[in-house]
Amino acid sequence: MARYVFLAFSNPVPGRENAFLEWQKNVHIPDGLNIPGYVAATFYKLADAQILPNVAEGSGAYLTIWEIETDDIAATKAQVEKMLPSFTWSDAIADDRTRTGTYVAVAERRLAK
Repeated sequence: MARYVFLAFSNPVPGRENAFLEWQKNVHIPDGLNIPGYVAATFYKLADAQILPNVAEGSGAYLTIWEIETDDIAATKAQVEKMLPSFTWSDAIADDRTRTGTYVAVAERRLAK
């Protein structure tokens, strides 16, 4: 089975960060994990200190990494499109500042010694 990650860089509407965090953690991630093939999700906030300069410039203040396992990513995409209208959406997310991308693993995960 192929492994993918779907990255969602997002930002709250100014002044609505608490509502955004509440929705993301307690509504959106549980909704997303009901999608067949979506096996895990991790939610991150952009760190104050960056390892490399300017790498995060233009990125969202928040990142959700969705882990997907499927042999047919096109079918998974179709299932997402089918389920999206039933999700609960929040007016606290700045949709115009959300960026996404799907990546497929091309090498096995390696651990430090």
